Amino acid sequence: AKGIHIPSLLVHSESDDYTMPSHSKEIEENLATKKKKLYLTKNGAGHAKSILVNREEYERTIDEFITNFSVYGSQ
Repeated sequence: AKGIHIPSLLVHSESDDYTMPSHSKEIEENLATKKKKLYLTKNGAGHAKSILVNREEYERTIDEFITNFSVYGSQ
């Protein structure tokens, strides 16, 4: 992660028992970019299922990330 300098969004469910949320937290902490976001869902979704549990929140998070951290965003 220390070599990643592009905007990065990590999406992880706190209920994921396949890949521990702490792994995404560690990646986020080590990303070289300041344009980063860790979105931890608290909706009980399993591994890679966050979009299925709360699609509206999931899509809003991605839209906000793109708006704020894209080449054309405000930050």
